[in-house]
Amino acid sequence: MFAEGIGWPNSMSFGPDGRLYTPLNVKRQVVRWNTDTGESEVVVNLDSIPSSVKFDSKGRMLISEFQTGRVLRFDPATKELKVLSDRLGSGLDNVGVDSTGRVFATSNNHGGVTEILEDGSLKSLSPQGLLSLPA
Repeated sequence: MFAEGIGWPNSMSFGPDGRLYTPLNVKRQVVRWNTDTGESEVVVNLDSIPSSVKFDSKGRMLISEFQTGRVLRFDPATKELKVLSDRLGSGLDNVGVDSTGRVFATSNNHGGVTEILEDGSLKSLSPQGLLSLPA
């Protein structure tokens, strides 16, 4: 067993430093794990529930927040936390980035994929409900 009672981990990612970054939903934190020793440290404390953590090609962390529908960018070097979008609505499930730096988000509530453009505007890439199970 790697860890117990850590607070409902979700969509995690290895960072450029080789550590495993995990959003802990219940604790509203992102933690960094040394997978060799099991030691962890809090990287970011949030006001809302983080649902995923991914990294862009510049080593910046992308964090999705389930309740607020925000996507945040955290720079580990400067500790700057920036809101990329706050218009995706609750149920935000995951965030990802492609090799060109494009940022994408998925939602549990509407089952679609949305691209977050550089200016913060949104571009729907799939019809809502296309990727979700029938209610």
